[in-house]
Amino acid sequence: MDRKELSEYWDFIPIHMDYWDTRNRAMAQNILKQIANHPNKKIVVLNGYYHRYYLIEELKPYQAEYEFVLNPLE
Repeated sequence: MDRKELSEYWDFIPIHMDYWDTRNRAMAQNILKQIANHPNKKIVVLNGYYHRYYLIEELKPYQAEYEFVLNPLE
């Protein structure tokens, strides 16, 4: 960053990013727990738009193992 007016936020950015990653991973793990606890059931996940990309990428690798299909709405 080269904007001095934003310099007070420099220390906050890594903390915020770590929190965001931790929160998204926890959300994905909670979704996987629900899938495991309710096999062969349809599960609808409602979340904020900015979590969408992360959750899709985090859950994709588990589709075969947990036998589910991601069907995100466009």
